[in-house]
Amino acid sequence: MSKALKIINKQLGKVSIKLRIRRWRKKIKIHEDNSDVFFKPINSEIEKKHIGYWSKLHKDVNLSYMRFYSNFSGIEDYRYVPDDIFRAIIDRMLNDFDYSIFESNKNYYERYLDKSLFPKAFLRKDLGQFLDADYNFISKKEAENIFNGIKEDFIVKATKGNKAKAGKSIKLFKYEDGEKVNLDDVDNIYEDSYIIQEYVKQHDFFAQFNPSSLNSLRIATYRSVKDNKVHVLKVGFRMGRDKKIIDNIASGGLYNNISFDGKLDDFSLPTTLKKYYEHPDSKVKFKDKIIPHFQKILDVTKKTAAKMTSQRFIGFDVTLDEKNEVKIIEINIVGASAGRLQVLGGPLFGEFTDEVADYCIKNLHKKEFDFLRM
Repeated sequence: MSKALKIINKQLGKVSIKLRIRRWRKKIKIHEDNSDVFFKPINSEIEKKHIGYWSKLHKDVNLSYMRFYSNFSGIEDYRYVPDDIFRAIIDRMLNDFDYSIFESNKNYYERYLDKSLFPKAFLRKDLGQFLDADYNFISKKEAENIFNGIKEDFIVKATKGNKAKAGKSIKLFKYEDGEKVNLDDVDNIYEDSYIIQEYVKQHDFFAQFNPSSLNSLRIATYRSVKDNKVHVLKVGFRMGRDKKIIDNIASGGLYNNISFDGKLDDFSLPTTLKKYYEHPDSKVKFKDKIIPHFQKILDVTKKTAAKMTSQRFIGFDVTLDEKNEVKIIEINIVGASAGRLQVLGGPLFGEFTDEVADYCIKNLHKKEFDFLRM
Protein backbone atom coordinates (compact mmCIF):
# COMPACT_ATOMS: atom_id res chain seq x y z
CA MET A 1 0.00 0.00 0.00
CA SER A 2 1.42 3.41 -1.01
CA LYS A 3 2.12 6.13 1.56
CA ALA A 4 -0.64 8.33 0.15
CA LEU A 5 -3.19 5.50 0.37
CA LYS A 6 -2.14 4.78 3.95
CA ILE A 7 -2.78 8.43 4.86
CA ILE A 8 -6.20 8.34 3.19
CA ASN A 9 -7.09 5.11 4.99
CA LYS A 10 -6.03 6.60 8.31
CA GLN A 11 -8.23 9.65 7.85
CA LEU A 12 -11.19 7.61 6.64
CA GLY A 13 -10.73 5.30 9.62
CA LYS A 14 -10.96 8.27 11.99
CA VAL A 15 -14.14 9.44 10.28
CA SER A 16 -15.63 5.96 10.54
CA ILE A 17 -14.86 5.84 14.29
CA LYS A 18 -16.49 9.23 14.81
CA LEU A 19 -19.63 8.11 13.00
CA ARG A 20 -19.89 4.98 15.16
CA ILE A 21 -19.29 6.98 18.33
CA ARG A 22 -22.06 9.39 17.33
CA ARG A 23 -24.43 6.51 16.60
CA TRP A 24 -24.08 4.91 20.03
CA ARG A 25 -24.18 8.21 21.90
CA LYS A 26 -27.62 8.83 20.50
CA LYS A 27 -28.77 5.66 22.25
CA ILE A 28 -27.38 6.56 25.69
CA LYS A 29 -28.86 10.06 25.30
CA ILE A 30 -32.35 8.55 25.08
CA HIS A 31 -31.87 6.81 28.44
CA GLU A 32 -30.35 9.97 29.91
CA ASP A 33 -33.35 12.06 28.91
CA ASN A 34 -35.80 9.54 30.37
CA SER A 35 -34.03 8.66 33.63
CA ASP A 36 -31.63 11.36 34.84
CA VAL A 37 -31.39 9.82 38.33
CA PHE A 38 -28.97 7.19 36.99
CA PHE A 39 -26.78 9.79 35.28
CA LYS A 40 -25.93 12.07 38.18
CA PRO A 41 -22.20 12.80 38.71
CA ILE A 42 -20.20 10.46 40.95
CA ASN A 43 -16.90 11.00 42.79
CA SER A 44 -15.05 13.75 40.91
CA GLU A 45 -11.65 12.03 41.24
CA ILE A 46 -13.04 8.83 39.70
CA GLU A 47 -14.59 10.81 36.85
CA LYS A 48 -11.30 12.64 36.22
CA LYS A 49 -9.37 9.37 36.22
CA HIS A 50 -11.93 7.78 33.87
CA ILE A 51 -11.51 10.59 31.34
CA GLY A 52 -7.72 10.43 31.55
CA TYR A 53 -7.71 6.67 31.14
CA TRP A 54 -9.96 6.30 28.10
CA SER A 55 -8.99 9.57 26.34
CA LYS A 56 -5.76 7.82 25.30
CA LEU A 57 -7.96 5.73 23.00
CA HIS A 58 -10.50 8.39 22.04
CA LYS A 59 -9.97 11.98 23.15
CA ASP A 60 -13.67 12.82 23.63
CA VAL A 61 -14.85 10.65 26.54
CA ASN A 62 -18.56 10.71 27.41
CA LEU A 63 -19.08 10.34 31.19
CA SER A 64 -22.71 9.23 30.77
CA TYR A 65 -21.81 5.55 30.50
CA MET A 66 -19.69 5.40 33.66
CA ARG A 67 -22.23 7.45 35.61
CA PHE A 68 -25.03 5.17 34.50
CA TYR A 69 -23.19 1.96 35.35
CA SER A 70 -21.99 3.34 38.71
CA ASN A 71 -25.32 4.77 39.85
CA PHE A 72 -27.32 1.72 38.84
CA SER A 73 -24.97 -0.94 40.21
CA GLY A 74 -23.62 0.97 43.18
CA ILE A 75 -20.07 0.10 42.03
CA GLU A 76 -17.99 3.22 41.28
CA ASP A 77 -14.94 2.43 39.13
CA TYR A 78 -12.96 4.44 36.57
CA ARG A 79 -12.33 1.28 34.50
CA TYR A 80 -15.88 1.04 33.11
CA VAL A 81 -15.59 0.86 29.33
CA PRO A 82 -17.73 3.51 27.60
CA ASP A 83 -20.01 1.51 25.31
CA ASP A 84 -19.44 3.87 22.39
CA ILE A 85 -15.67 3.39 22.59
CA PHE A 86 -16.11 -0.34 23.02
CA ARG A 87 -18.34 -0.70 19.96
CA ALA A 88 -16.46 1.74 17.76
CA ILE A 89 -12.89 0.74 18.61
CA ILE A 90 -12.21 -2.02 21.15
CA ASP A 91 -14.59 -4.57 19.64
CA ARG A 92 -12.92 -4.13 16.24
CA MET A 93 -9.45 -4.33 17.77
CA LEU A 94 -10.05 -7.58 19.65
CA ASN A 95 -12.03 -9.36 16.94
CA ASP A 96 -11.45 -10.05 13.28
CA PHE A 97 -14.31 -8.59 11.28
CA ASP A 98 -13.74 -10.72 8.18
CA TYR A 99 -13.79 -14.03 10.08
CA SER A 100 -16.78 -12.88 12.14
CA ILE A 101 -19.02 -12.89 9.08
CA PHE A 102 -18.50 -16.64 8.81
CA GLU A 103 -18.28 -17.47 12.50
CA SER A 104 -21.43 -15.61 13.53
CA ASN A 105 -23.58 -17.23 10.82
CA LYS A 106 -25.95 -19.55 12.69
CA ASN A 107 -25.79 -22.10 9.89
CA TYR A 108 -22.03 -22.50 10.20
CA TYR A 109 -21.46 -23.15 13.93
CA GLU A 110 -21.35 -26.91 13.50
CA ARG A 111 -18.84 -26.70 10.67
CA TYR A 112 -16.03 -25.73 13.03
CA LEU A 113 -17.31 -26.45 16.56
CA ASP A 114 -18.55 -29.51 18.47
CA LYS A 115 -21.88 -30.45 16.88
CA SER A 116 -23.25 -31.93 20.13
CA LEU A 117 -23.21 -28.52 21.79
CA PHE A 118 -25.90 -27.11 19.52
CA PRO A 119 -29.61 -27.82 19.14
CA LYS A 120 -30.17 -30.62 16.61
CA ALA A 121 -30.59 -29.29 13.09
CA PHE A 122 -33.21 -30.78 10.76
CA LEU A 123 -32.73 -28.64 7.67
CA ARG A 124 -30.71 -25.68 6.45
CA LYS A 125 -30.97 -23.15 3.68
CA ASP A 126 -27.88 -21.11 2.89
CA LEU A 127 -27.69 -18.49 0.16
CA GLY A 128 -30.70 -20.05 -1.54
CA GLN A 129 -29.36 -23.62 -1.43
CA PHE A 130 -31.01 -26.37 0.64
CA LEU A 131 -28.72 -28.50 2.82
CA ASP A 132 -29.39 -31.35 5.20
CA ALA A 133 -28.20 -31.33 8.81
CA ASP A 134 -24.73 -32.54 7.71
CA TYR A 135 -24.28 -29.80 5.08
CA ASN A 136 -24.95 -31.99 2.06
CA PHE A 137 -26.63 -30.17 -0.81
CA ILE A 138 -30.15 -31.48 -1.46
CA SER A 139 -32.99 -30.71 -3.83
CA LYS A 140 -36.12 -28.86 -2.77
CA LYS A 141 -38.06 -32.11 -3.00
CA GLU A 142 -35.63 -33.77 -0.61
CA ALA A 143 -35.88 -30.74 1.67
CA GLU A 144 -39.68 -31.02 1.67
CA ASN A 145 -39.43 -34.68 2.64
CA ILE A 146 -37.19 -33.82 5.58
CA PHE A 147 -39.47 -30.96 6.60
CA ASN A 148 -42.61 -33.08 6.42
CA GLY A 149 -40.90 -35.78 8.49
CA ILE A 150 -40.40 -33.52 11.53
CA LYS A 151 -42.69 -34.94 14.22
CA GLU A 152 -41.85 -32.64 17.12
CA ASP A 153 -41.78 -28.96 18.03
CA PHE A 154 -39.19 -27.03 16.05
CA ILE A 155 -37.64 -23.58 15.77
CA VAL A 156 -36.95 -21.62 12.60
CA LYS A 157 -34.52 -18.71 12.63
CA ALA A 158 -32.72 -16.54 10.10
CA THR A 159 -28.98 -17.21 10.02
CA LYS A 160 -27.42 -13.99 8.75
CA GLY A 161 -28.05 -10.28 8.28
CA ASN A 162 -30.37 -7.99 10.23
CA LYS A 163 -33.11 -10.62 10.42
CA ALA A 164 -30.79 -12.82 12.48
CA LYS A 165 -30.09 -10.16 15.12
CA ALA A 166 -31.69 -9.92 18.58
CA GLY A 167 -33.94 -12.90 17.98
CA LYS A 168 -36.12 -10.93 15.57
CA SER A 169 -36.80 -13.85 13.26
CA ILE A 170 -37.22 -16.75 15.69
CA LYS A 171 -40.50 -18.63 15.44
CA LEU A 172 -41.67 -21.73 17.27
CA PHE A 173 -43.83 -24.27 15.46
CA LYS A 174 -45.62 -26.68 17.82
CA TYR A 175 -46.26 -30.13 16.42
CA GLU A 176 -48.86 -31.01 19.06
CA ASP A 177 -51.05 -28.10 17.98
CA GLY A 178 -51.24 -29.48 14.48
CA GLU A 179 -50.07 -26.18 13.09
CA LYS A 180 -50.34 -26.32 9.32
CA VAL A 181 -47.23 -25.03 7.64
CA ASN A 182 -45.23 -26.17 4.65
CA LEU A 183 -41.73 -25.43 3.42
CA ASP A 184 -42.99 -22.77 1.01
CA ASP A 185 -44.47 -20.88 3.97
CA VAL A 186 -41.07 -20.91 5.70
CA ASP A 187 -39.37 -19.82 2.47
CA ASN A 188 -41.71 -16.87 2.10
CA ILE A 189 -40.79 -15.65 5.59
CA TYR A 190 -37.06 -16.38 5.73
CA GLU A 191 -36.11 -16.32 2.05
CA ASP A 192 -32.58 -17.54 1.29
CA SER A 193 -30.83 -18.25 4.62
CA TYR A 194 -32.30 -19.99 7.67
CA ILE A 195 -32.04 -23.03 9.89
CA ILE A 196 -34.71 -25.39 11.25
CA GLN A 197 -33.78 -26.86 14.64
CA GLU A 198 -35.24 -28.87 17.46
CA TYR A 199 -36.97 -26.94 20.22
CA VAL A 200 -34.69 -27.34 23.24
CA LYS A 201 -36.49 -28.51 26.37
CA GLN A 202 -34.76 -26.49 29.04
CA HIS A 203 -33.76 -27.48 32.56
CA ASP A 204 -36.44 -26.92 35.23
CA PHE A 205 -34.30 -24.27 36.92
CA PHE A 206 -34.30 -22.15 33.77
CA ALA A 207 -37.97 -22.82 33.00
CA GLN A 208 -39.27 -21.81 36.44
CA PHE A 209 -38.84 -18.10 35.69
CA ASN A 210 -40.69 -18.16 32.38
CA PRO A 211 -41.52 -21.48 30.69
CA SER A 212 -42.61 -20.03 27.34
CA SER A 213 -39.12 -18.72 26.49
CA LEU A 214 -35.82 -20.52 26.17
CA ASN A 215 -33.93 -18.74 28.96
CA SER A 216 -30.17 -18.56 28.70
CA LEU A 217 -26.90 -17.33 30.12
CA ARG A 218 -24.96 -14.61 28.32
CA ILE A 219 -21.33 -15.53 28.95
CA ALA A 220 -18.67 -13.03 27.86
CA THR A 221 -15.24 -14.55 27.25
CA TYR A 222 -11.92 -12.85 26.63
CA ARG A 223 -8.82 -14.44 25.13
CA SER A 224 -5.86 -12.57 26.59
CA VAL A 225 -3.68 -10.51 24.27
CA LYS A 226 -0.74 -11.50 26.48
CA ASP A 227 -0.91 -15.28 26.71
CA ASN A 228 -4.03 -16.32 24.72
CA LYS A 229 -5.66 -17.92 27.75
CA VAL A 230 -9.46 -17.71 27.74
CA HIS A 231 -11.17 -16.05 30.70
CA VAL A 232 -14.83 -15.61 31.56
CA LEU A 233 -15.44 -11.90 32.15
CA LYS A 234 -19.14 -11.72 32.93
CA VAL A 235 -22.17 -13.97 33.16
CA GLY A 236 -25.78 -12.81 33.01
CA PHE A 237 -29.09 -14.67 33.13
CA ARG A 238 -31.61 -13.75 30.44
CA MET A 239 -35.31 -14.45 30.93
CA GLY A 240 -38.24 -13.90 28.61
CA ARG A 241 -41.68 -12.60 29.49
CA ASP A 242 -45.03 -14.35 29.53
CA LYS A 243 -45.92 -16.02 26.19
CA LYS A 244 -42.69 -14.79 24.54
CA ILE A 245 -40.34 -17.43 23.12
CA ILE A 246 -37.14 -15.37 23.22
CA ASP A 247 -35.34 -14.04 26.25
CA ASN A 248 -33.36 -10.96 25.28
CA ILE A 249 -33.93 -7.48 26.69
CA ALA A 250 -34.54 -6.01 23.23
CA SER A 251 -37.68 -8.16 23.11
CA GLY A 252 -38.86 -7.16 26.58
CA GLY A 253 -36.90 -9.71 28.60
CA LEU A 254 -35.00 -9.40 31.88
CA TYR A 255 -31.29 -9.56 32.64
CA ASN A 256 -29.79 -10.67 35.94
CA ASN A 257 -26.10 -10.60 36.88
CA ILE A 258 -24.53 -13.86 38.06
CA SER A 259 -21.52 -14.12 40.38
CA PHE A 260 -18.76 -16.63 39.70
CA ASP A 261 -20.24 -19.07 42.20
CA GLY A 262 -23.36 -19.25 40.02
CA LYS A 263 -25.57 -17.14 42.29
CA LEU A 264 -28.09 -14.72 40.78
CA ASP A 265 -28.22 -11.12 41.95
CA ASP A 266 -31.27 -10.27 44.03
CA PHE A 267 -32.70 -8.08 41.27
CA SER A 268 -33.06 -8.06 37.51
CA LEU A 269 -32.91 -5.35 34.85
CA PRO A 270 -35.52 -4.80 32.10
CA THR A 271 -35.53 -2.16 29.35
CA THR A 272 -37.39 0.24 31.67
CA LEU A 273 -34.40 0.30 34.09
CA LYS A 274 -36.70 -0.63 36.95
CA LYS A 275 -35.27 -3.17 39.37
CA TYR A 276 -37.33 -6.35 39.68
CA TYR A 277 -36.72 -8.60 42.68
CA GLU A 278 -38.94 -11.31 41.24
CA HIS A 279 -40.03 -12.24 37.74
CA PRO A 280 -43.03 -10.00 36.98
CA ASP A 281 -45.04 -12.84 35.44
CA SER A 282 -44.11 -16.03 37.32
CA LYS A 283 -43.41 -14.17 40.61
CA VAL A 284 -40.37 -16.39 41.20
CA LYS A 285 -37.88 -14.48 43.37
CA PHE A 286 -34.25 -14.16 42.30
CA LYS A 287 -32.70 -14.13 45.77
CA ASP A 288 -30.62 -17.19 46.71
CA LYS A 289 -31.08 -18.83 43.30
CA ILE A 290 -27.99 -20.70 42.05
CA ILE A 291 -27.47 -21.89 38.46
CA PRO A 292 -27.14 -25.72 38.39
CA HIS A 293 -24.00 -27.25 36.83
CA PHE A 294 -22.57 -23.74 36.60
CA GLN A 295 -18.90 -24.70 36.43
CA LYS A 296 -19.63 -27.26 33.72
CA ILE A 297 -21.33 -24.54 31.67
CA LEU A 298 -18.34 -22.21 32.07
CA ASP A 299 -15.84 -24.94 31.19
CA VAL A 300 -17.68 -25.88 28.00
CA THR A 301 -17.94 -22.23 26.98
CA LYS A 302 -14.26 -21.52 27.59
CA LYS A 303 -13.26 -24.62 25.63
CA THR A 304 -15.44 -23.46 22.72
CA ALA A 305 -14.04 -19.92 22.83
CA ALA A 306 -10.50 -21.32 22.68
CA LYS A 307 -11.30 -22.89 19.30
CA MET A 308 -12.30 -19.52 17.84
CA THR A 309 -8.75 -18.34 17.38
CA SER A 310 -9.53 -15.23 15.31
CA GLN A 311 -11.75 -13.68 18.01
CA ARG A 312 -10.83 -12.44 21.49
CA PHE A 313 -14.12 -11.07 22.85
CA ILE A 314 -17.16 -13.33 22.39
CA GLY A 315 -20.66 -13.36 23.85
CA PHE A 316 -22.15 -16.85 24.11
CA ASP A 317 -25.86 -17.49 24.72
CA VAL A 318 -25.93 -20.81 26.54
CA THR A 319 -28.60 -22.88 28.26
CA LEU A 320 -28.94 -26.20 30.07
CA ASP A 321 -31.37 -28.76 28.71
CA GLU A 322 -33.58 -31.21 30.60
CA LYS A 323 -30.78 -33.82 30.46
CA ASN A 324 -28.28 -31.43 32.09
CA GLU A 325 -26.45 -30.99 28.79
CA VAL A 326 -24.97 -27.64 27.81
CA LYS A 327 -26.46 -26.18 24.64
CA ILE A 328 -25.07 -23.15 22.83
CA ILE A 329 -27.94 -21.18 21.32
CA GLU A 330 -26.05 -18.33 19.69
CA ILE A 331 -22.56 -16.86 19.35
CA ASN A 332 -22.16 -13.08 19.29
CA ILE A 333 -18.93 -11.64 17.98
CA VAL A 334 -18.50 -8.19 16.38
CA GLY A 335 -21.32 -5.89 17.48
CA ALA A 336 -22.06 -7.47 20.87
CA SER A 337 -22.93 -4.84 23.49
CA ALA A 338 -20.78 -4.30 26.58
CA GLY A 339 -23.39 -2.15 28.28
CA ARG A 340 -25.61 -4.72 29.96
CA LEU A 341 -22.60 -6.71 31.08
CA GLN A 342 -21.36 -3.69 33.05
CA VAL A 343 -24.55 -2.13 34.33
CA LEU A 344 -25.00 -4.80 36.99
CA GLY A 345 -21.59 -6.32 37.62
CA GLY A 346 -18.78 -3.77 37.43
CA PRO A 347 -16.20 -3.00 34.69
CA LEU A 348 -16.29 -5.33 31.69
CA PHE A 349 -12.64 -6.36 31.59
CA GLY A 350 -11.99 -6.17 35.33
CA GLU A 351 -8.39 -7.17 36.09
CA PHE A 352 -7.64 -7.32 32.34
CA THR A 353 -8.62 -3.70 31.65
CA ASP A 354 -5.05 -2.38 31.53
CA GLU A 355 -3.82 -5.03 29.10
CA VAL A 356 -6.81 -4.50 26.80
CA ALA A 357 -6.46 -0.71 26.85
CA ASP A 358 -2.70 -0.86 26.27
CA TYR A 359 -3.14 -3.30 23.38
CA CYS A 360 -5.77 -1.13 21.69
CA ILE A 361 -3.77 2.08 22.13
CA LYS A 362 -0.63 0.45 20.75
CA ASN A 363 -2.33 -1.12 17.72
CA LEU A 364 -5.05 1.41 16.90
CA HIS A 365 -3.25 2.94 13.92
CA LYS A 366 -2.33 -0.44 12.48
CA LYS A 367 -5.95 -1.28 11.74
CA GLU A 368 -7.37 1.86 10.12
CA PHE A 369 -8.69 -0.07 7.14
CA ASP A 370 -10.76 -2.37 9.37
CA PHE A 371 -12.64 0.63 10.73
CA LEU A 372 -13.96 1.52 7.28
CA ARG A 373 -16.45 -1.33 7.56
CA MET A 374 -19.61 -0.08 9.27
